[in-house]
Amino acid sequence: MNNQDFFQNKVIVITGASGGIGKAAALIFAQLNAKVVLASRNIEKLEALKQEIESKGGNAIVVKSDVSLFEDTQRIVKETISKWGRIDVLIANAGMYFQDASREIDLESFKRSMNLNSINNHFPRLLDWFYRKFRIEGEMIK
Repeated sequence: MNNQDFFQNKVIVITGASGGIGKAAALIFAQLNAKVVLASRNIEKLEALKQEIESKGGNAIVVKSDVSLFEDTQRIVKETISKWGRIDVLIANAGMYFQDASREIDLESFKRSMNLNSINNHFPRLLDWFYRKFRIEGEMIK
């Protein structure tokens, strides 16, 4: 089995998909015929990426989300399950570090950074809970 066949029709959720590594991963997985869920706070960049993927024959949905908010992580899962019935792969890519040019960081920015990075690290556990709660069949890669 080659890579093209392996990822065909797999449902792949990517947080932080609006740029950088997340965007690159989305483009690669779409090229490998996966169904890609684009999750990020920047809806404009996500919509542009979705159009790029679809213009090349790929399949993607957009979920505007801030993974520092538990409710948004739940929405990513619910919208993905509603559209495609499962999640095969989760790429928990979202994260950030707030610091200005003087290398100073204020307390609120630090709290936001820690919250975002902490919840994103626990997203696979949240996904596992969702699968068990609703008895969804399938494999989970952690």
